[in-house]
Amino acid sequence: MTEQTLTDFITVKLDEIQEIRDALTAKSRSVLQEAFARFFELHPQVKTIHWRQWIPGFNDGDPCEFSIGDICFSPVDLDEITSPYFDDEDEDPERESFKGFNGTKPGLDAQFVEDMRAVERMIYNESDTIEFLYGSNSFIRIGNDRYEVEDYDCGY
Repeated sequence: MTEQTLTDFITVKLDEIQEIRDALTAKSRSVLQEAFARFFELHPQVKTIHWRQWIPGFNDGDPCEFSIGDICFSPVDLDEITSPYFDDEDEDPERESFKGFNGTKPGLDAQFVEDMRAVERMIYNESDTIEFLYGSNSFIRIGNDRYEVEDYDCGY
C-alpha cells in the first residue's frame, strides 16, 4: 500500500467538499423552485417576483454587508420588467405590484397577503442561499416557468 501525500489527501477532500456544495446548490435551487411554483399556482395573478440584492461598496463607516431589497409581486410578465426600478418607473396602476416598493395594495385577500409574506420570509431567511445561487450584486426576476438574473449596481 502506498502512502498518500498530504497534497493528494487535501485534493481528495477539496473534491469531496465541491461535490457536497454542488449537491446543496442543486437541492436548494430545487426547493426554492418548488416553493415559487406553488405560489404561482395558488396566485396566478402574480406573473413575476422580483428584487435587487447587493453588497454596497461604501456604507458610511459601517460594514458593507449583503442586502436584499424590497421583494415585488408583480402582475407584469417577466420579459416586460426591464429595470430594477420598474415599479417606480411604470405609472400604469393596472401594472402596479401587489406588494413591493410602495407597500401592499389595499383590499387584497388576506390569504394572498399572508402567502406573499411567506415567500418574503423564505427569501430573507435564506439570504445566504439566495446570494450563493443568484450572486451578490444582482437583479432577480422569477416567473412561473423560468428565472433571470442580471448584474445590479446599487450605486454606492
